[in-house]
Amino acid sequence: MRSAAGTRVLLALVAGLVLAPGVVAATEAARADLVVRVTDAPDPASLTPGVRYRVSVTNRGPATAARITVRLRTSVQAATIQTPDGCFADDKGVGCRRARLLPRRTWTVTFGVVPCAPETIVATATASARTADPRPRNNTAHEQTTFVPGRLPPPPPGASGCPN
Repeated sequence: MRSAAGTRVLLALVAGLVLAPGVVAATEAARADLVVRVTDAPDPASLTPGVRYRVSVTNRGPATAARITVRLRTSVQAATIQTPDGCFADDKGVGCRRARLLPRRTWTVTFGVVPCAPETIVATATASARTADPRPRNNTAHEQTTFVPGRLPPPPPGASGCPN
């Protein structure tokens, strides 16, 4: 015969409820809450040398996040977007990947951007992981940067550059 307290504990486990401070039911254990933050420097920026966007991804846990991808895209075409070694560019912007991010740890990636014209742009940073995220709304952040007139440097070899 089961006691009433034992039945409540079993029901709490099945429902995925928190049982006690610091104790999480099994359904929460495979989740990693990623939080994205993006900052710019300088702002306002000149076309030369452009702006650096620093994207930070923090894993609030409780689990380790697996196969994380961080992406940055801008609201206007850029003459140049510099990425750290090992990162990539595709139709969704530029990004970097990481195998895992432990709970309560932060991963920071810096991207350099030189726009085609002096205007205000919005950079959008996103993060995703193979591990389930209980709060996906905090996986995106935006930063607005104002560019002032200045000399536009030539695009690096192989870059698409700005339209004529």
